[in-house]
Amino acid sequence: MATRAKRHIGRALCPLGIASFALNALLASSHAHAYLAVSAPGPSKAKEPVTLGRGATFDDAALQTWTTDDGLPSIVVLSMAQTGEGLLWVGTEHGLARFDGRSMHAVLERVGVTSLLAEGRTLWVGHHDGLSRVVDGELAAGPFDAVLSQKSVKALARVDDLIVAGTHTGEVVAIAPDASVRRTWDHASGLPHASITRMAALDHALFVGTERGLGIVDTVTGAVQSLEAPLATASITGVLVRGSEALVSTFDDGLFRCELARCTPVVLEGVERGVHLGQPMALDASSLLLPSSAGLLHVVGASVRERRSDMAGTLVT
Repeated sequence: MATRAKRHIGRALCPLGIASFALNALLASSHAHAYLAVSAPGPSKAKEPVTLGRGATFDDAALQTWTTDDGLPSIVVLSMAQTGEGLLWVGTEHGLARFDGRSMHAVLERVGVTSLLAEGRTLWVGHHDGLSRVVDGELAAGPFDAVLSQKSVKALARVDDLIVAGTHTGEVVAIAPDASVRRTWDHASGLPHASITRMAALDHALFVGTERGLGIVDTVTGAVQSLEAPLATASITGVLVRGSEALVSTFDDGLFRCELARCTPVVLEGVERGVHLGQPMALDASSLLLPSSAGLLHVVGASVRERRSDMAGTLVT
């Protein structure tokens, strides 16, 4: 078990030696650190959300743990984001918490917070009862609250002046600044008929990951691009836009590099076939952190530079 470091915003905490856990969220912060949120099976003491400090190597990371004793609404973390003023936001199965560098404060309670999108000092919050907005650190009441009422929002993205929300029923809803619904895509439009898992925009191409395939929406024409196997039916666990390409990770079918609708598999050196992959997080232009069932991977190019095998287990989306 790793020794506990001093509490410090941007530093991380992880009970090392956990053999199996669910890795729910990764976040690159403005403090040049990476947050890692996991939940380990077993007694509640072992199911702790954690963060992993970014260093030259994994072993250089200072480690620290936050639990419900520190103000988290739940120990099951589903999403994370950081707003422009430096606040860390943690979405859990029982609510949203704000961390200011000293303490956690609950902002939204008794609802599962599944997706977060930070834009400057504004935070968009997708949860099991729709969409909410936080401005300057406080929950803001307004017309957006009613747009997706009683729908579970699983993913959020920004396309031009539109906020785009993906739901558990497989709908993708584009919402204008006045809170009106600009356009909706679903299975009838050509998207896979499954719950949305991840979304990211590359120019006007919106990559929509679902539990049963990837769809690419042209937000200008409204057309949905059909893809070939395996991405047409794969369970999508991550979408990361980096430069002029999108990296798409899957549960069973590996990692893909997409330039608009042209997607090619990425062969990761040192990673066996059949390894489940999660949501990647960019560290810089050429390297990323990639959660997997074989451990947390530090990938540079197509090579695995480091692997934390003690962070291996069941991935969730």
